[in-house]
Amino acid sequence: MILCGDIGATKSLFALAGMREGVIHFAFVQRYENRAWPSFASLVDDFLAAGAAATGRPVELAMAGFGIAGPVSASGVCMTNLDWHIGGDSLRTLLGGAPACLLNDFEASAWGIGDLPPEGRLTLQAGEPDTAAPQLVIGAGSGLGVAFRLPGDGGGLRVLPGEGGHVGFAPRDAQQARLWQHLQRRFGRVSAEHVVSGPGLARIYEWLLPQGGERPALTTPDSSPARPAGNGAGRGDAVWERAQAGDPQAREAVELFVDAYGAVSGDHALSVLARGGVFLTGGIGPRVLPGAAANRFLAAFRDKGPHMALMAGLPVYLVTDERLPLLGAARAAWRLAGEGYGKGEMGRGE
Repeated sequence: MILCGDIGATKSLFALAGMREGVIHFAFVQRYENRAWPSFASLVDDFLAAGAAATGRPVELAMAGFGIAGPVSASGVCMTNLDWHIGGDSLRTLLGGAPACLLNDFEASAWGIGDLPPEGRLTLQAGEPDTAAPQLVIGAGSGLGVAFRLPGDGGGLRVLPGEGGHVGFAPRDAQQARLWQHLQRRFGRVSAEHVVSGPGLARIYEWLLPQGGERPALTTPDSSPARPAGNGAGRGDAVWERAQAGDPQAREAVELFVDAYGAVSGDHALSVLARGGVFLTGGIGPRVLPGAAANRFLAAFRDKGPHMALMAGLPVYLVTDERLPLLGAARAAWRLAGEGYGKGEMGRGE
C-alpha cells in the first residue's frame, strides 16, 4: 500500500493507494484541517488508524509520497505557517521504515498529470497537442505554483519544480500599472504571486474599494468578522463570493485577476513552448475560470505580440480533480521504489 498526501498551507488530503497494472487506485481518502493537529505525526497516525478501520485490515505501507506546500531540501520540509517538520529519521520511524518521497506540491501535481482521468479536466483551448513537447503545470491558490514536465528519451520523463510564481509582475494596461505602483509602495519588488493568488485577489479587491469608504472584513462561511479568514486563500474565496453576490468592486477584482492569471500563464508557456499542454491547477481556477471568464483568461494568455498564433495552438486545460497531487505523490513514490524505473530517477527520498 502507498501512503500519499497533499500537504497544503491550511488543509491536507491523504490517501491509501494501490497500483494494479500500472494504474493508481485509491482505497481510502480523507481530508484534514491542519490547525487542528499539533504535529504531522499525529495527523498521519490518525489517518492510518482511520484507513485501517475503513478497509477492515491493518495498513502495511510499502512506500509513501508527499506533495508539500513549501521548499523541499535534503533534510525535509519545515512548514512556515505550522510548527511542523516533515522528513529525516522521524518520518522513517513514523512510516515503519517504509521509504518516502518528499516533493514540492506542484512537483507532485506535475508527476500526476499522466494519471489524471479525462473527466478530471476541462479543455479551455484545444490547440494542437504534441505529446513529445514540454508541458506546464501552473496554479493559483494560497500562492502561485509552477512546474514543468519534460519528455525524455525512450519514453522517460523529467519533472522540474521551480519558483515561477515569484517572477516579476508585468502590467498589461494602465489599470494594472496603477495596481503595480500600489503594490510596489507596499512590497518593493512586485511578483506575479502578489497578484495571482488568493491573497492577490484580496489585495486587488481592497485596492479597488473607494478610498475613505467602508472596508468590509473579508469573511467566508467558516469565519466571521470577529475571526476573519486569516489565510490568503480564504480571503480570496470571500472576494469571489462577494462577486457572485453582485459586489461591483469584487467583480472587477475577479476580472483583473483573471487577466493577470492568463498573462503570467502565457509567459511561462511561451518560455518552454508548452505544446504538450498547459494544465491549470490550484483551488481558485475551478471557481473563477469556467464559463465566460475562460475567454478573458485566454485573451490574456494569447496576447504575446508576434506569437499570438503560436499561443492559440497550445492546449490549455483546467484541472478539476483535487486528487491530482495525490496521484503525483503516489506515482513519484512508485518510481522511487524502483518498480521498473530504477532508484536513481527521483533524488528526493528519505
